[in-house]
Amino acid sequence: MAAGLSPTPASDAFCCGLVLLELATGQLPWVWAPVVGEGPQRSPESLAQVARAGGQVFYDMVVLRTVCVGLHLTDSLRTEGYSSSYLKLLRNAVAWDYEDRLSVTAMLRLAETYAEFYGVDRVYSDG
Repeated sequence: MAAGLSPTPASDAFCCGLVLLELATGQLPWVWAPVVGEGPQRSPESLAQVARAGGQVFYDMVVLRTVCVGLHLTDSLRTEGYSSSYLKLLRNAVAWDYEDRLSVTAMLRLAETYAEFYGVDRVYSDG
């Protein structure tokens, strides 16, 4: 979607994964892509400032891969009681390549697992 394409189940999985990652870690799910060569690395504070500004500048940075999902954030969740299957689902939800992302069924399973971890009875309503 950041590239201006229409929403798809794969983009929904990505967005849901970002929200769940931020909820679980309490941190922005984005990090600067590593700078190749001699250039200076950017600070987390400058990324937070760009993320707060939002809009097209941030979307362009995502499309250009100047910023990327901080998959390393899931490492800290292992010690907080999250199952390895939940962490695998979460990482797959935020995969860069849409072909590698979760199906809608797997996203529902991810949301249910998250809800069970926090003691929520239902994630969705039957109608």
